[in-house]
Amino acid sequence: MAAVTQKERSAKSARKRVANAEEELRLRVRPGTRQASHSHNDRAALARVVLKRGNSVNADLTKTFKKQ
Repeated sequence: MAAVTQKERSAKSARKRVANAEEELRLRVRPGTRQASHSHNDRAALARVVLKRGNSVNADLTKTFKKQ
């Protein structure tokens, strides 16, 4: 088994952060109903954290996008 480089570890860590952020946003919306289970302010606060990390968030605050 080859050693994992720093770049590969960073990429894996970045993928995990994006996945966790998307999961948090998904948990804020009831599946199938598209109704917020928490306030818009809660989702906006999460979106601000994602944006500070350099990723994008869609206008509905339901999905994150990685940097290009």
